[in-house]
Amino acid sequence: MHRHIAQIHCAACHLQHKAGVELLVVIAIIAILVALLLPAVQQAREAARRTQCKNNLKQIGLAIHNYHDVFNTFPPGYISPIANGNTTSEVGVYSWGSCILPQLEQTNVQQALSVGMVPLQVNAANAANLKILQTPQPAFRCPTDVGPQLNNYVSPAPAANWYNMNITNGSAQVPIATSNYVMVSGTGVSTTPAANPTNRAAAACEPMGVGFRNSRINFRDITDGTSNTIAMGERVQASFGIGGKATPTVREGVIVNVGAIVTAPGSCIAAAATIRAGDRYTNGATVKGRFSSIWCDGQPEINSFYTVTPPNGPSCINDGNVNADGAVGVFAPSSFHTGGVQVVLADGSVRFVSENIDTGNLGVATVIGNASPYGIWGRLGTKSGGEVVGDY
Repeated sequence: MHRHIAQIHCAACHLQHKAGVELLVVIAIIAILVALLLPAVQQAREAARRTQCKNNLKQIGLAIHNYHDVFNTFPPGYISPIANGNTTSEVGVYSWGSCILPQLEQTNVQQALSVGMVPLQVNAANAANLKILQTPQPAFRCPTDVGPQLNNYVSPAPAANWYNMNITNGSAQVPIATSNYVMVSGTGVSTTPAANPTNRAAAACEPMGVGFRNSRINFRDITDGTSNTIAMGERVQASFGIGGKATPTVREGVIVNVGAIVTAPGSCIAAAATIRAGDRYTNGATVKGRFSSIWCDGQPEINSFYTVTPPNGPSCINDGNVNADGAVGVFAPSSFHTGGVQVVLADGSVRFVSENIDTGNLGVATVIGNASPYGIWGRLGTKSGGEVVGDY
């Protein structure tokens, strides 16, 4: 009897041990499956987000074509009161995005803001219109970017200058809805208007691109071919200290006081190399984070880029003003897509451009009217440089 009971007990122990082993095996299998499937799920989600970003760019590409159908020109890079010798300050200028609102089925927004007629600061001082400016426009946001919908984030010390771009309502800075898309101004160095703004074309390279100050570029001006010329690109939103980040990433920040960029834009990359560890800057004192796009404001630093430093590469200005738009700068497009950025070509198609694209000789300055010296990347930024783009 006792022997029979002992046998039953041993059998029960064996079954329990076997069940325990089987449970561990099941748990191990589940863990392996999760480890295998999680990256695939994450990749699938990123692919979906990237597709949505691409669809946004296609929508913008169609919008600028529809704008061209109406006005026989692509939208200007930005609308500025500085023209014909007027040397007033470029403040409160409207972006290309403000111009194509009707083509994005947002005519009521454009009419409420009186785009191009009422200064941006005046709208920011009006409660109803400020609400419009603070309302995100879905067509201008890429879901891959988890940055703020409003540019109202201010980084803690030590870098009080790491804050998102905003505008003034006449007495204070107010946050505005952000955007992830910027227009290409050319392949050179951005400059703000000089004492004689009519000479800007001789001093800067913006007229080499599709969109710049008060531009009126149409299809016949793009002699390099619409399939060889970039119109739009991407830019990440600066989020700086969000999530415990102590310093901005290369995609988010602008290095100040890089004076050599005027004659040798590659000095921007050299300056970045001395203060970066991986994809993050280590010295916040030399970097301003005021580098986000807002859909309505057309300042070049906010709403344009240049095909000089590569996609996801560093951006620099030649002065040390952390509280204003850079007077002279090179601004790269950027995204959180792995390996590069998406762009809209002037023919309306969307292409992915690798961050390792050929950038040619960044040790020389661009000369207006000449082919870009900045490789395939530079050639893609010119509308009439006479270059052969090649594969990319």
